[in-house]
Amino acid sequence: FRSPQTAAMFANTMALIALPLALAAPPHWEKAATARWMANSLDWGFLSTTSTRSEGSKVGDAFGNPYSFADASTGVPYFFASMLDASMIDVFGSEKAKPRASFALSEAEIADPGIITRQYCSPGTVIGDPENPPCARLVLSGTMVKLVANSTEDKAGREALYKRHPSFARYPPGHDFFVAKLDVDGVWLVDFYGGPAIITPAEYFGATLPSLATPAESPAQQVTAAPLPPYQNQAATARWMAQTLVW
Repeated sequence: FRSPQTAAMFANTMALIALPLALAAPPHWEKAATARWMANSLDWGFLSTTSTRSEGSKVGDAFGNPYSFADASTGVPYFFASMLDASMIDVFGSEKAKPRASFALSEAEIADPGIITRQYCSPGTVIGDPENPPCARLVLSGTMVKLVANSTEDKAGREALYKRHPSFARYPPGHDFFVAKLDVDGVWLVDFYGGPAIITPAEYFGATLPSLATPAESPAQQVTAAPLPPYQNQAATARWMAQTLVW
C-alpha cells in the first residue's frame, strides 16, 4: 500500500511526465529543444547588463531590466529599444559601454498556466516555486548588436516584435526606437533535477521547435505499447513513458 506521501510524489512525477503533452513543450531531456521552445513561447525576460551609470546603480553593477522580446522563430532574441533606456546606455551609449549581456527567462512567466505548470511553478502549491528545478529557467548570454535600419534582419526582427507586441507599432517616433538583438554565444538551462545543462550555440540553433515538428500520432494511431524497460535504465524508461502515456 502506498502512503499518502508516496502517492503525492507519484502524482507529481506523473504530472511532470505529462507536461510535454499539456504545453506542447519538449520532454525535459531534450535540452536544446526546451531552450528554443522557451525563447519562442515567452514574451519577456530580464536583460542584464554591466552598468555604466551612477544613477540608481553604481558603475560596474549587474543591472537587470525587464525587457519584451521576440525570436522570429530563429532562437535569436530581438528587442525594440531606445537610447533613452538604461540598458541601451550600458551597452551602446558611451565609451565605457560594455556590449556583453545576459537574458534570463522563466517558465513561471506563462500568463495562463494549466494545473500542471502551477504545481511546480506557483508558490503555495506542494512543490511549486519559480526556483523549483522543473520550472524551467533559461539564460542566454552574448553580445548586444544594434541592427542596421531597413536591413533584411531589421525588417524580420521588427515584424516579429510587432506581431508579438502590437503596441510597439504605436510607440512615439520621437524616442528613436530601433531593433537590437542578442548575438547568443552561451546557453544555460535548468528544467529538471540534476543541475544545469550547458548547451552549445550549435545545438541551440540546430534544435527543432515543437510547433514546427511533425505532429505526434493520435492515441488511436499508436502501436501496441512496448514492454517497460528495467528500472535501472532510467533514460529508456522516461522515453517509454513519454511514448506510451496520453496524460
